[in-house]
Amino acid sequence: MITALLLIFVAGYTFIALEHKLRINKAGVALLMSGVMWGVYALWSHADAPNETVAQLGDTCEILIFLIGAMTIVDLIDIHEGFSVITRHITTRSPRKLLWLTVTITFFMSATLDNMTTTIIIIMLLRRIIPDKHLLMLFAGITSSRPTAAACGHPSAMSPPSCSG
Repeated sequence: MITALLLIFVAGYTFIALEHKLRINKAGVALLMSGVMWGVYALWSHADAPNETVAQLGDTCEILIFLIGAMTIVDLIDIHEGFSVITRHITTRSPRKLLWLTVTITFFMSATLDNMTTTIIIIMLLRRIIPDKHLLMLFAGITSSRPTAAACGHPSAMSPPSCSG
């Protein structure tokens, strides 16, 4: 089973590495590769492992379904110009003021919304406000790091540091 999983991984990784020459979508190859690897693992695992596999696959599917739903809602809001309400009121062109403003918006949004949804919304807002790709990546990294760290379970993002020495 391990040999089959390694061969599938190496083949998939080769297709991803040769994406430009083969003119294929690396995201599609990665999804197909991971699906085939999960299938091989589920079919060839030991007798007590299917319950573990179903539990792990269930957790993964739960996250994927949540993200697909959140991204669909955010995209629908964007298509119907729902973010223009916020972007119209942002008139500053100073990067420093814009950073403080987006960090503040992120802070309050993550207090009321789910952290991953907040990250998706903030990235979408930043794409509307900042035309420069380099500055956009910098702002996206700074403003989305707190909600993403909290959603991933990073302790420093969810609670103050403990003083127990």
